[in-house]
Amino acid sequence: MSITGVVTWFCHRIFKKPATAAFAAALTILVLAYFNTIASVILEWLVQSPLRFMARAAAIIVIVGAIYTLMLWYFDKKFGKRQNTMLFCNWTLVILIIIIASDGLLPGIWERRSIINCVKNKEFDLKSTYKPDVFWIILDAYTSNESLQKYWNYQNEDFTRKLEELGFHFIPNSRSISPATQESIASTLNMGMCITTNSGKFGEYGKNSNFAKIRWSLVSQIFHEMGYDIVNLSLFRIQNTKMFYTYSGYGFNMTDRLTHNSLLGYLFNIREKHKRKGKSPWALNDEILDKISNHLNEARTRPVFVYAHVMSPHPPYVYNSSSTINSSISSFPDKWKYLDQLIYTNKRVVETLEVLKRRKGAPPVIIIQGDHGSRVLALKDQSEDENTSIINAMYFPNASPSWFWNGMHAADTFRLVFNKCFGANYAYLSRRPSIIETNRVARAGEAYTKIEAEKKN
Repeated sequence: MSITGVVTWFCHRIFKKPATAAFAAALTILVLAYFNTIASVILEWLVQSPLRFMARAAAIIVIVGAIYTLMLWYFDKKFGKRQNTMLFCNWTLVILIIIIASDGLLPGIWERRSIINCVKNKEFDLKSTYKPDVFWIILDAYTSNESLQKYWNYQNEDFTRKLEELGFHFIPNSRSISPATQESIASTLNMGMCITTNSGKFGEYGKNSNFAKIRWSLVSQIFHEMGYDIVNLSLFRIQNTKMFYTYSGYGFNMTDRLTHNSLLGYLFNIREKHKRKGKSPWALNDEILDKISNHLNEARTRPVFVYAHVMSPHPPYVYNSSSTINSSISSFPDKWKYLDQLIYTNKRVVETLEVLKRRKGAPPVIIIQGDHGSRVLALKDQSEDENTSIINAMYFPNASPSWFWNGMHAADTFRLVFNKCFGANYAYLSRRPSIIETNRVARAGEAYTKIEAEKKN
């Protein structure tokens, strides 16, 4: 509000006409409030085509200028008196500020209420005596072994063999709900319930935002009520835990929404880049994997649910297959640099799991999963097939191969965990081919609704 006051005072000092000053203040506040978003769009346009950027920018300037001029002319003509015009403009400014604030505040209120209502749907007793630690390790953009063979002609045999020797079961032809991280994670953490799959771009907020569904998810709520400590090593808020790191403005509350979109968010991004200067972009992934390993040395009296989100083999492409840093680090999609970094990721993940499996006490449940495919294939038909194809390897103490099936969907991950470890009786969504397609799930939430309807009939 102090910034709003300064901008308003400054515009009234510069412009002689009150109406012009009020509109200038409104436009300035609007630009400051969404500066980071506007800058991101401009950068995206520039990368696509400088000529297209200039054409779009010129069109926007002409349209905004025309609207600005026409509105001033209309207000002067309609209201006649300058005082009435000024009053109208000031009300416009107030409404604009309310809209910007509501963009951050109201969605969070609505979303948490909808998640709380959804969480009430539980199908088992939470007072289980057997409570193993549960590690859910997401390898961002890690595609399936089948896709690696089909589109890269790469077997991924070494990684598969080493994990199988550690007792892991690989699920062939596994899929996520979406090629977008927030939708995929929201789906898995809510077991396919309460999910919207139409949010589009990263960082998009709204009444149906999946960021709230991740924070107040059904899975995290169940673990919380079972007495688990939640260890959050991800880019999202989970329950009342903080994000372990930030990425592209992912967040949830009012402050996140307002600051990320605004000039403050833009300056924050510059500060974060400065802090990371001189450090390898992979340093964060090393820190996450080290945290998982160091869990062995932490004294705990309660079981833990660990959500670790490793940003690899997702770009930037830092390492090659020889475990050396690339001479030039690129963030642009590259099919073969992606494969090189995937091979390096395999090495680090195996090292972490070997340490984790040496722990004393009750063996944990460990899930290694991609959130979506690589998204680097150029051909449309290949991309559509591969974008939701994910690695999916699970370790359960004393697991039977009959627990897993070809084409198991990520939405069934915690249905399986709760069924096998805690005696729940959740239906498996991906075992209903008439409801969930083999290659792609359009809406797992709708599938769940149909399953519940079938139960009642």
